[in-house]
Amino acid sequence: MCRVFLGAIIVGGVILTRLDFRPDINPKGVCLAVFTGIVGFTGALGFLFAVKYQKVSVVAMFTALSPVITLALGWIVLKEPITLKEGLGIISAFAAICFFAG
Repeated sequence: MCRVFLGAIIVGGVILTRLDFRPDINPKGVCLAVFTGIVGFTGALGFLFAVKYQKVSVVAMFTALSPVITLALGWIVLKEPITLKEGLGIISAFAAICFFAG
């Protein structure tokens, strides 16, 4: 597995070098990339702990709520309106979680 991963890095590096790819390095972008990595790692670790102590079917239902979190963040951060259809979907998703978890 490590050899495949290392091979992919080498092939990707060679291709990017041949294309003369030079990304702009922006301190804000680097900080956001590091933050994204930390949050992703924490989420994966949380999933593993949740599966250890709870049924996989219930934990998987909670992870399926990621679109609801995206809608909520869009509403809070970007001030995007939530349509009636999206609102009904959010309510239905939480109702389903209550039924499955109970």
